Amino acid sequence: MVWLAANGMSQRILDWGREEEKEIATYILKNGRRLKKETFTTNPIESEELKKLKERRKVLNGLDGVVRTSNSCQLVFKFDPSYLGSDSP
Repeated sequence: MVWLAANGMSQRILDWGREEEKEIATYILKNGRRLKKETFTTNPIESEELKKLKERRKVLNGLDGVVRTSNSCQLVFKFDPSYLGSDSP
């Protein structure tokens, strides 16, 4: 996943393989009092990686359920097929 700050300037690649990365996203949502919009973009998962897809859905549902400090914060999840990472051809 790629996390883009509301200002569009900074980004963080989150692999969701580590619990700490889930905690970072949760912390941002819980403590971002002035957040207006946070977008989490996912990269493609191959069809044979069904287990990863199920885990991703679980994580996204968990983030969607986080009580946010900012009442106006819009949480957006989107799939970006053009994001392939830096090591792809």
